[in-house]
Amino acid sequence: MKLSKAWPQFAETWIENWPDGLLSLSFPHIGIRLEEREVHALVALNGIGDHCIDRRREEDLYALEAKLDGAISHFPPGAFIRLGSRSPKDTVHGVITQCKAFDGRQAIRLLTSGSEIVAFDLRTARKASYQPWVFVRQWVDISPEMEFRCFMKNRHLIGVSQYFYQTSFPALDSQEIRNTIKALLDEFFTDFSKVSPLDNVIFDVALFLDKKPQVMLVEINPFHPLTQACLFSWNTSDFDGGFRFTQSESKPESFMDFFPLFK
Repeated sequence: MKLSKAWPQFAETWIENWPDGLLSLSFPHIGIRLEEREVHALVALNGIGDHCIDRRREEDLYALEAKLDGAISHFPPGAFIRLGSRSPKDTVHGVITQCKAFDGRQAIRLLTSGSEIVAFDLRTARKASYQPWVFVRQWVDISPEMEFRCFMKNRHLIGVSQYFYQTSFPALDSQEIRNTIKALLDEFFTDFSKVSPLDNVIFDVALFLDKKPQVMLVEINPFHPLTQACLFSWNTSDFDGGFRFTQSESKPESFMDFFPLFK
């Protein structure tokens, strides 16, 4: 299936198209719809695939920088910067900063630091005559061992995997912690399955096990082999409804040796 034919379905997973019920399960944010000249300027400055767009100047982003300044000011500790589709975490700059920005100029730098993800998504949006969005999200420190990827098919939970599946975390060796995680995710899924715009979707969540345990939705992804399956495998379709954790004494096999299109 070519991406162009699947575009409407994939676009439903983007934050700007989430229904209110789904937004209520995630982090506070402010969305900014990009103008066409801003899309061209971002792609041009990003430098990847810029031959496909009209040449634009940095001055075309002055208004966007001001809007980003205003949005980020609502989140004094800094904000997570991403497109409605994905975040620019595939660059060295994105990894170092964790896609965190304190003003509009830093946010634009994140979006123009050579990201294949940003280039692909913005070019595809342009081809589809779709106006993409940039989102400024409340910054929240998430413990890597508390991120999970969940798989829903026909509104049934068919699998949950540790998100950072190539790393073992001693804290997750505790059966008590695992039982707590399973119980929280089962409860969260009851709410998520009612408000998801899609019957089949892959969604990422973060858990916070403080005085008041909480599960927050990070993002949703297409239910498609281009989305990383983590500790499951698209090759064998082994989604068995289980919760999978990386064992400390073993290193899991990577099912995809290439950087997945959706992550």
